[in-house]
Amino acid sequence: MISISYDFSRSFEVDINFNFKSNNESYTLSELKEYFNKEKNQFIATQILNDDKLKTWVQEVKVFLENNLDELIKNNIKICFELDGLREQSAIDYNNERETKVFKEEIDKYWNNKNYERLIELVKKYNGNIEGSLKKKYEYVLKKIG
Repeated sequence: MISISYDFSRSFEVDINFNFKSNNESYTLSELKEYFNKEKNQFIATQILNDDKLKTWVQEVKVFLENNLDELIKNNIKICFELDGLREQSAIDYNNERETKVFKEEIDKYWNNKNYERLIELVKKYNGNIEGSLKKKYEYVLKKIG
């Protein structure tokens, strides 16, 4: 399925979804490009600002399909399995980034409020690595309180 939408003032949003009968899943062009080209696409649709860029995008899709369609058809079960793995990893990465962001915001809040005890508790409970300014803040607080 090809999806092209236009917001009547700024840009086209384009994407292609490939439906696979082998697992009843649909994968976007971005996911397939990430699989075949080993480039991170973040699974998003493409935004295009004018007609010429849209024509260029269609040409790029044509080249992509010419280069990969045979393999996609021959190895669709394997490719679907690996695409599912990419989706899972993307979800894990997103959750880790979100947890890290929340952790950093909490550290900054406790630091700014001089609530050093809570800062220490938070760092001790955190499963990730702390580095840079967060690590320096933590070390400072440990010295100050300890």
